[in-house]
Amino acid sequence: MSAFFAVAILFLFIPSEKKNFHSGYLSIRQTNVIKGFFLLLVFMSHFCQYAPVNTKADYFYQLWRMHSGQLLVTLFLFYSGYGTFITVKSKGIAYIKKMPVHRILKTLVNFDAAVCVYLIMQFFRGNSYSVKKILFSLIGWESIGNSNWYIFVMLLLYIAAWLTFYVFDCEEVPSLIGITIMTVIGMYFLSVFKEGYWYNTMMCFPLGMWFAYYKKKIDQWMQSRKIYLYTFFICLLLFVVAYRTRGSLFMYVVWTLTFSVGIVLFTMKIEIQNFGVDWEKFIPIVYNAAYSNDSFAAYEAGGSVCIFICICLPNFYVCIWIYFWKDMYGIG
Repeated sequence: MSAFFAVAILFLFIPSEKKNFHSGYLSIRQTNVIKGFFLLLVFMSHFCQYAPVNTKADYFYQLWRMHSGQLLVTLFLFYSGYGTFITVKSKGIAYIKKMPVHRILKTLVNFDAAVCVYLIMQFFRGNSYSVKKILFSLIGWESIGNSNWYIFVMLLLYIAAWLTFYVFDCEEVPSLIGITIMTVIGMYFLSVFKEGYWYNTMMCFPLGMWFAYYKKKIDQWMQSRKIYLYTFFICLLLFVVAYRTRGSLFMYVVWTLTFSVGIVLFTMKIEIQNFGVDWEKFIPIVYNAAYSNDSFAAYEAGGSVCIFICICLPNFYVCIWIYFWKDMYGIG
């Protein structure tokens, strides 16, 4: 697995081009590549939950996996927040009025389709669940073997975005403040009932929105080499300090935020041109069905249907593989 991990990293950066300032660092095409890479890492992480990956050859990957925590999903949340704000800014209240059906309900329906696949699989394995558990699993609050926390969090964040933009009639600053406050409230709510991984990355979503709001000013500042280096160094320092003190929720949140910003800063200088890991190419059918040709809605793929389907279905396929062929491959 370590070799596969190393190849994946090399594959991401070959080819790439160093830039003085890459103006398209948040373009759909560039973010699709970044999301595709992290999607691959998510798949690898989920694969390790089913298959033994504990040989000496897997040491470096397991070291990364042990210390990376929830960082794999931070960019999906950041890009999703960024894309949601860009879409609302472009389409205004008309988009917000359609959001409950076109974004929230669509996400839930696609999620439920994946849950039904798991339910069928569990039935054939002889497992049964109460009606209550099945109903809660359909909204992501419970699980019947599928990944559920991410989609539940995204539904919460989408609802928060819809409510605040609707209440404030798409006024940008009041809406952003409202979404940030509602995210904190959502984190507190989840902290009462769920484990930390449910909520410790949620702030990346409003961060993406705030970044989108200030993007023009940020781009102007980052074109100065000195300001860029200072910013990158401060971000790196905060990341290291937060990593070493991430036992507290506040520092864990700082850790996830600085990682997201650090990757964004990195892509300001490096244009990744290897589109073999393009997000859209991983899931063209789901992507096209969910987003059609809407270029603004494409930004939102970072945190909605596509990411969950790609987390859910690999788990399903791996389960099937293990269930039917575990004896052949020596998996206990």
